[in-house]
Amino acid sequence: MRRFAVCTLLMRDDGRVLSVSRGPTRLDWGLPGGLVDNDETFQNAALRELREETGIALSTPNVFHPAPLRPVFRQWCAGDLCTTFVPSGDYRAVEVGDASGFEGYVDWLEPRQLVSANCSFAGYNALLFRKLNIDFD
Repeated sequence: MRRFAVCTLLMRDDGRVLSVSRGPTRLDWGLPGGLVDNDETFQNAALRELREETGIALSTPNVFHPAPLRPVFRQWCAGDLCTTFVPSGDYRAVEVGDASGFEGYVDWLEPRQLVSANCSFAGYNALLFRKLNIDFD
């Protein structure tokens, strides 16, 4: 069965990336994201996952603001076809807190930390960063 996943890349001016721990420790990090539910669009899934995992609520699509996120990359990752989104315009990153459920921590990390050997999505992140010319060495 083919599954679709989404994630969102938020980057600060200093180059740090909004990241979510993939478990109860601060060892395995990834971008905020998850699976797309059957009844939602990819963009709505990305907005939902971002809100659930970080507390950041970007505008939902409407007639005045049709695309708060835009897709920038699509690649197979861990058996799922994953689409990465970035904000379409200016955004202000609000204070982030601990995520609920499976994810435990939210932090702004250097890109190199998201391609380390202990990160589950290191290969995907490296491809994404290369595509977007984000230095991670």
